[in-house]
Amino acid sequence: MPQHTDLHSHRPDDSDAAQLPLTFWVTVGLIGLLALGAWRSHSLALWADAGHTLTDIAAIGLSWYAFKQLRRPPTERMTFGFARIEVLVAFFNGLLLISVAAGLLLAAAQQWHHPVPTNSSLMMVTATVALLVYGALAVRFRPNGNLNLFGTWIHLLSDAASSFAVLLGGAILAVTGWRIINPLLTALIALAMAVTTWRIIKEAFGILMEATPPNVNPSVITQAIESVQGVERIHDLHVWRIGSGQTALACHVAVQPLWKSQDPQILLCQIHDALDGIGINHVTIQLEHGNETHHELW
Repeated sequence: MPQHTDLHSHRPDDSDAAQLPLTFWVTVGLIGLLALGAWRSHSLALWADAGHTLTDIAAIGLSWYAFKQLRRPPTERMTFGFARIEVLVAFFNGLLLISVAAGLLLAAAQQWHHPVPTNSSLMMVTATVALLVYGALAVRFRPNGNLNLFGTWIHLLSDAASSFAVLLGGAILAVTGWRIINPLLTALIALAMAVTTWRIIKEAFGILMEATPPNVNPSVITQAIESVQGVERIHDLHVWRIGSGQTALACHVAVQPLWKSQDPQILLCQIHDALDGIGINHVTIQLEHGNETHHELW
């Protein structure tokens, strides 16, 4: 007898959704500032920062779209709703950040071998304005445990770090004339960005592959269910995530012979109570007699 609980997912509230459009339009305005500053100061680092920001516009725009889709109710064909769009966008954002890091490393290598004279004062002024704006956006941004918002927040932090590197590089260049400081700092930021982004890609890939969530131990689940009076054993246990904050479970529960004549709803309620503390919020349970056998099709 299958039993389903309601799906309790982390859906964006109004405060979550309000973050993305503001961040998107402010970032659009920053591109114009960075491009103008790069053109007037002849700074390759500012051009790279502007290119980095351009990729962020695409990433934030996709996140905005994903949030709109996440709020849509389930349909007959999309019975779980549209939560996976959020994961797909987060995965794409991670790949985009990796490509940006690779591009920054390439630009740093080129600038290392071919330093370009720049207007350090204008470079620092432009980077300071960008740093203040990015910093303000990052401080007010709240990921709220959401994978997609976390990816956007990482974008903002990487932008702020990039602008800080440009500012620091411009200051050192103005004082010492040491031109290789820009590519050196850019390379370090790119490497740090790649390491942080790996978390996003790994988590999103795990959800897409329906892997067991990292914070869930199947043996703990087995012990919790089999500790319920009347349960003989469980098998065919599957635990996966539909999206951020949406953990699902499906299993077969063999009932002890003495419980065959009992109301199955009582046993199911006890199993659900045992799973409440584990954070499983979408459960499908098939009850069967202890002497029944079941073979999966794969």
